[in-house]
Amino acid sequence: MVLQTAFRTIWTMRVQLVLLAFILAFIAVQPISAAAADRCDKVPLPATVRGLLHDNYPEWRAKQMSDLDQGDKDTWSDERLGACPGIAGGRFEDPAQLGYAVLRVPKSDPTRGYKIVMAVKAKGSDRYELKLLDHVDVPLVRV
Repeated sequence: MVLQTAFRTIWTMRVQLVLLAFILAFIAVQPISAAAADRCDKVPLPATVRGLLHDNYPEWRAKQMSDLDQGDKDTWSDERLGACPGIAGGRFEDPAQLGYAVLRVPKSDPTRGYKIVMAVKAKGSDRYELKLLDHVDVPLVRV
């Protein structure tokens, strides 16, 4: 029974990661404009989620249009005009609860790693909790 539960938990997490990667891959590709530079600051995240992200990852921010290479920018569709490439809202764990997936990159150098963080409401609570789904931290090498 314990092994079955552990397998189910691992399988569920794997499915969530694949779905999240798919969502983030297609959620925000559009032509860049001067007005679009700060769109990630205007995404309607709940204040508590913004606070949790800032408190837990103060040196990280949502991936922005300016972080994308030209090929990725060209892939954006006009339907996503105004969207932030690093933030997606959806019903990830519970069909009745809206959650948020955020692709975070280092503020100092967005090419030095990433964190995929999901903010969902804790079971039986109205409080959000953060779940780190995946990350790569590239250490700064001094020469």
